[in-house]
Amino acid sequence: MTATTVTRPGTSSRSTWRWVTFFLVAALIAGLCYYARTTEMVDDSFRMMATLVAIFLSLVMLGGWFVFFGGSRWWARLGLVLLACATVFGSLFIAFSQFIEVRGVSGDWVPEIALKSTPKKDYSLPTDPPVETPTVAPAPAGEVPDFARFLGSNGSNRLDGVGLEPDWEKHPPKQLWRKPVGAGWSAFAVVKERAVTQEQRGKFELVTCYNLRDGALLWSHKDEARFSEFQGGDGPRATPTIVGDKVFTMGATGILNGLTLDTGKSVWKESVNVLDDNGQKGLFPMWAKSDSPLVYHVKTGGDVRQLVVVTLGEDMKEPKALATLAAYDALTGERFWATGADKRAGYTTPIETRLCDTTQIVSVNGTSVTGHDPATGGVLWTFPWDNAWAKCSQPVPVGGDRLLLSMGYHVGAVLIQLERDGDKLKVKEPVVWQKPRSLRTTFSNVVVYQGYVYGLDDGVLQCVNLETGEQKWRAGRYRYGQVFGVDDMLIVQAEDGKVFLVAADPEKHRELGELDALHSKTWNNPVLVGRYLLLRDAEEAVCYELPLKGGK
Repeated sequence: MTATTVTRPGTSSRSTWRWVTFFLVAALIAGLCYYARTTEMVDDSFRMMATLVAIFLSLVMLGGWFVFFGGSRWWARLGLVLLACATVFGSLFIAFSQFIEVRGVSGDWVPEIALKSTPKKDYSLPTDPPVETPTVAPAPAGEVPDFARFLGSNGSNRLDGVGLEPDWEKHPPKQLWRKPVGAGWSAFAVVKERAVTQEQRGKFELVTCYNLRDGALLWSHKDEARFSEFQGGDGPRATPTIVGDKVFTMGATGILNGLTLDTGKSVWKESVNVLDDNGQKGLFPMWAKSDSPLVYHVKTGGDVRQLVVVTLGEDMKEPKALATLAAYDALTGERFWATGADKRAGYTTPIETRLCDTTQIVSVNGTSVTGHDPATGGVLWTFPWDNAWAKCSQPVPVGGDRLLLSMGYHVGAVLIQLERDGDKLKVKEPVVWQKPRSLRTTFSNVVVYQGYVYGLDDGVLQCVNLETGEQKWRAGRYRYGQVFGVDDMLIVQAEDGKVFLVAADPEKHRELGELDALHSKTWNNPVLVGRYLLLRDAEEAVCYELPLKGGK
């Protein structure tokens, strides 16, 4: 007798449908992941989050397919899915609660994982470091220029007349010194070969002064304060400002110091917490106070006074406007004026500039850009620039009463022009141009050179026509680093610590040299003091002597 195989009605069609749905789910998963990694709807800083969401949705869809089309009893399949979820999420909960932690993220939100048992490196550094004797004599007067504040002595983010040799392969930079430093994203300010920065060491913020050419520690000043935030990390963000024989610094929680350049001793009776002083105690911005002090002279009542202007805080819980700027007497530390009206201050440094024949202080705030009378702080004009994300890039005066503004998070750049309206100032409408996909600078700054703007657009170097905002080229993924201009070149500090010398050429992207300088996340700005390149990250500082043309 011949055996007969009996097929139950519908079995073949159910099997076919099961595999059809599997391939449909697989295709949808592939599309989600591809979209998350390539879409222009989000910047790189959000692409990691979009990818994680895509992965989560993919797992949900796979689990759903397995439960409904897996081929065995549905309750058994559901039990397996729930068991797998409990195992994975339970393991992650135990790991993060007991053994590991996130100690920061990269500019595009890749988490930095560390064992909880591993102490942070800045805790291993002394909070009262010993003073060291320099091993090299100062250079002849005038040979080494100053770099007195954030983005250079004139705040332009470029330096001309240096004469750097562009071929670093034949003429490599020479390392002069390298040493550990505390955490933070402060850069250096340099006057008379004294390089001043800010560091986090344990529970103290330090202002430290190093000898430029050998790294010897000349003095340090400390305040008990520690700002810690898992996205941005630990420590102070702002760069010191040096004017004459004084150093002014802003700590991450709002501590303003006035110190002597020679010794680091306080010029004032005591430090001032500018948030406490302006009724904003504890209202420091989400990613800490990041503005460097602006110092200038102003004539008031027949006297000439030196003022230190800083930004203030934010209150995300209350919709009421706060003062956004405050000025302090540079000799006494006493508040001179407080002004502005915005929901929150910005992360940029106020600048002094001249627009429409009027000297003014320009401030980028949380929801606006404002111009202020330097003597009184009174608001001269306001440009509404309202969006939810942090504004960290400096406003750039570009001539013709125009001001270039840029930020990341898919907002981009806008070029505005001021004009007179009777005896008042206002922003001309419409704006000169606005480009949501140009110069998405996030927390870096641009270089303007010969009618073109160079900056890191969502981590990729971009060249833009200043007059029109149109892109000339976009190339070179340096991620969330920094850019500084020197002569007809750019020094690009990549986020991973490497340094690149790039031609400031509007026709094409050309890398001229590369330097393996630092070896961890680097958000600090590079500092060029003549031929001396000062770099640092949250763990170490290094100084290079760069070659000059003609073998000098």
